[in-house]
Amino acid sequence: MIFVTVGATKPMPRLTKLVDEISTEINEKIVIQYGKGDYSPRNAESFPLCPPKEHEEYIKNANVVISHAGTGTVLQCVNNQIRLVLVPRRKKYGEHRNDHQIEQAHTWAKLLDVPIVDDVSELREIILGPRERIPVARRTHEKGIINELRDEIQSV
Repeated sequence: MIFVTVGATKPMPRLTKLVDEISTEINEKIVIQYGKGDYSPRNAESFPLCPPKEHEEYIKNANVVISHAGTGTVLQCVNNQIRLVLVPRRKKYGEHRNDHQIEQAHTWAKLLDVPIVDDVSELREIILGPRERIPVARRTHEKGIINELRDEIQSV
């Protein structure tokens, strides 16, 4: 199962529309948590929001998680060693008030060796390609993740 999650702040229709379209091309279940917005996926199983425990269960049961660069989701993927692809929210698409998620995603990518996708059209190849090409979210350094983040923040 592929779990797509955009969090609760704002919708990300550029992500949810594309993945919903791709869901007709793949023989794997796709579940999309699409947030508060006007677009409801038509092909994939979907819902706007869910309780935290249910959200965590979707992550635990996923083969791949495609997510905005939200810390909670990223840490759950690390804790459960789930394949992760980050699609940071962008101000220019009205997905956030600023572009802090781009920097945040680059920090996660450096610490966890996970891919970042800015142009969602790149997702088609990732989703339809072999799962082994998507890395499992895990620490790449010996230090604890909190210390790694602290060091990364202090270097900015």
